[in-house]
Amino acid sequence: MIQQTPPASAAAPLPVGKLLAWAEAHDIKAVARKGAQARDLLRELRGLYAQDEQLAEAEAEEQRLLQQLEEVRGLQKRLRPRAARTRRSPVRDYVQADVRSWARAAGLSVPATGTVPTTIVDAWRAAQAGGAQ
Repeated sequence: MIQQTPPASAAAPLPVGKLLAWAEAHDIKAVARKGAQARDLLRELRGLYAQDEQLAEAEAEEQRLLQQLEEVRGLQKRLRPRAARTRRSPVRDYVQADVRSWARAAGLSVPATGTVPTTIVDAWRAAQAGGAQ
C-alpha cells in the first residue's frame, strides 16, 4: 500500500516563530522581507493586545472604584446629621409695630401678631409719603 503525504492544510500547524525564522533566513529577498514585515506586524499586534488588556483592567478597576465610592457616599449620607432648616425673616423697610400702631390710630383692623397685611402697609406708606410733603 502506498502512503500519501497529507496536504499542507492538514499537516500539523507550523509554529509562528519557526515560520518567521525560515522566512527571514530565506535566500529569496522577497520572502525574507515578508518574514521581517510579519515579525514587525506581530510585534505591533502584541503591543496593541497588551494595551487593550491594560485598558480592560483599568475599566474594571474604574467600575470597582465607582461602586466603592457610591457605597461610601451612601454611608456618609446616612451618618451626616441633617442640617436644621432656618427660616429667613423677610426683609422689610418698615417696623411692623409702627405700622400696627398707625393702623389702630387710623381705625383700621390689624392683627396683633403675624405679618401685617399688604393693604395696611400700602396705606401706611401712602400716609407717610403724604405727611412728608
